[in-house]
Amino acid sequence: MGKRSLAILAFILFLLGPALAQETSIPYVSAETLKELQNGTELRRSVGPGREPQLLPAVPWSERILRETASLGPTIGTEVLILRPSNPAELDSGPALLKLYNLLRSVSRMKGIEYYSMSRRRMRTLFMESYAVDDPLTLKRLPDPLVDEIPPSFFLYILQKDLNFGKNVYKSEYLHEEGILALRNENLTPMRYLGMTLVAPMQSLTWLVLIPYEGNLLFYGLSCARTARFFGLEKNAEDSFYNRLKAIYGWFASEVEKIF
Repeated sequence: MGKRSLAILAFILFLLGPALAQETSIPYVSAETLKELQNGTELRRSVGPGREPQLLPAVPWSERILRETASLGPTIGTEVLILRPSNPAELDSGPALLKLYNLLRSVSRMKGIEYYSMSRRRMRTLFMESYAVDDPLTLKRLPDPLVDEIPPSFFLYILQKDLNFGKNVYKSEYLHEEGILALRNENLTPMRYLGMTLVAPMQSLTWLVLIPYEGNLLFYGLSCARTARFFGLEKNAEDSFYNRLKAIYGWFASEVEKIF
């Protein structure tokens, strides 16, 4: 190949370099993790004694999430990382990001969402009730708190009744920074499993992180708790936490299709 041809090839590679880099890496996860996600792999890890979160992307709240998880000392938990590619709009644009944020705050729309139960081999309803309330004591129902502008942070109380853990009140914190959205949930009431108190108040922690970039959506979910010891039920409880994360992701992905 002559010098002129080499020069032309170098110039073409120079022009294509940024595009190629975007296809092979994003700043939130490692190249190896991204490759697994792009192959359609859903990543899942257990969280518990001696097992801190491993899939957490590099987001503004990463240190806080790790610190809170360590402080809680969960006995059971799970985390998932899922890539939803090829969305019909650039989700990281201002108007699109506002729609995603308001979707997170659309608590009442979570009523009736379903998940697939491996043990029962059928779909089951996760949330039989889901809505915002004014206070953990009075529990006056409120409309979904939708906004016209995304604030850096916002607190909300929500009531949800699900088939696994019964009726519970949660304190939810909505966060926004650098074009990334997050939702943090902490239980304010005892969570019961099979009629027994599995999780005392403020002993469960859930984080959902949404990273939109160039039409892709990276979803991270962490759900863990410090539980009472019920020998033989730990695996079932962990699967229930996983089912909750997957149901929320499935609902969110479905709603994104409707909105965009």
